[in-house]
Amino acid sequence: MGKKIIFPVFFLFVMTVMISGCALVKGDPMTEEDSLDAGDVNSISVNYGSVDVVVEDGSSNQLEVVLDTFERGPRLSMNQRGDHVDISTEWEGLRIGIMKIGGYLTDPPKVTVKVPKDYNQDLNLEGSSGNIELRNLNLNQLQFSASASNVNGEGITAKRINGSTTSGGISIAFGKFSTHMNLSSTSGNIDLNLNDESPDLTLRIATKSGSKSIDFPVSGNEESGTIGDGTHQVQLDTTSGGISVAP
Repeated sequence: MGKKIIFPVFFLFVMTVMISGCALVKGDPMTEEDSLDAGDVNSISVNYGSVDVVVEDGSSNQLEVVLDTFERGPRLSMNQRGDHVDISTEWEGLRIGIMKIGGYLTDPPKVTVKVPKDYNQDLNLEGSSGNIELRNLNLNQLQFSASASNVNGEGITAKRINGSTTSGGISIAFGKFSTHMNLSSTSGNIDLNLNDESPDLTLRIATKSGSKSIDFPVSGNEESGTIGDGTHQVQLDTTSGGISVAP
């Protein structure tokens, strides 16, 4: 009986020490910053890894990036190749779940990207377990591929949006809707607010387990039909999640 009690107590003690130790070795909060003149940039890629990311319009002609992290947290990297810029966050050490040997992760660090005030080209985002916030962007093309991440957009204008999440929802409120879209979510809702009472789109939606709410008169049916002149192609797919399209 004594041995059966000692083992769980010892295991709990070891786990407590590990968690406390990881908290101690994360180091103090710190900020990394980088910027560049983006006058000739036509494409920006952000590999945010497992940190939260905010992309928003800036007030200057510079592409500005700020990473709020820890001494032993992820590091910021930004490189330009011709008209393309790569931004990434890179962890050092071994990460296990929410803990990291040589680092720490509870509330994740955050990277904030401010695009130049007149930037209207391409944006690509890819990551594994951080949420995406997009604010007041006017783009040619937006692409994202996210795992265990929610994607939220406010004031978005884009000619084309292609995006997928494997465990997380997608919510986009448009500044102006004139967009071809292909969005999919394996486990999460897709919610669109078009900011347009009379949009022109051809809508195709599919969900294996989820509700559908289309707040427009559709010529055809909810699975495949046109709204207005049907100009813009919109494909929405969920495996386990609802779909809503609202003015």
